[in-house]
Amino acid sequence: MEFMAETLQAFWGEIKVLYNAYLVLLGMGIGVFCYFVDGNNYKRKGLKKETIAAKVTGLVFFISSAGLYILVRFF
Repeated sequence: MEFMAETLQAFWGEIKVLYNAYLVLLGMGIGVFCYFVDGNNYKRKGLKKETIAAKVTGLVFFISSAGLYILVRFF
């Protein structure tokens, strides 16, 4: 159990070092692109399931990218 805790602590330390504003902007940009561009392309083609999947994926990318940045900056 101690090994797992040390491993997770080392992993979180690496995330804190590597995750910066550029990666946040990249993740948020991918989310916006997926939501608006892919979602609208699928909607125009009449693919309802793909439209929903693209919009959900875009929201998840956008929110998780911002949320992870907040966690990294404050914890």
